[in-house]
Amino acid sequence: MTYLKFKVNCFIIIGVLSFSLVFTSCSKDTKTAKKLSITEIRKLEKILPKDSILKEKYKRSCIVCHTNPEALAPLVKDNDAWEPILATKNLDELVQNVVKGIKTMPPKGQCGDCTEEELRSLIKFLANIE
Repeated sequence: MTYLKFKVNCFIIIGVLSFSLVFTSCSKDTKTAKKLSITEIRKLEKILPKDSILKEKYKRSCIVCHTNPEALAPLVKDNDAWEPILATKNLDELVQNVVKGIKTMPPKGQCGDCTEEELRSLIKFLANIE
């Protein structure tokens, strides 16, 4: 095998693994997905944090699952989805859930460079706290 073929095969393998990781982290749970139109989903995708650093991290890590009802993650700013979560867990517990990963969400929600304070701010943004 030539070096070029080896390199191409490595890129293919990395691409397949990356694609699998993204889509399994948003896999279906036993709940029923909320039904939203494409227009409603596009509106959710436009809701972004004001802070530029948080916005970049949100767009890179959180938006995939928290604007997709099929992912079964609580949708951004969806008070009905967040209310039962906030009734049973405080912000510190939610941060630890994100750090460790919970259900189909991987550790740190795939934001490996997020600090705990940034995760806290992202949770507050998503859950419409403050």
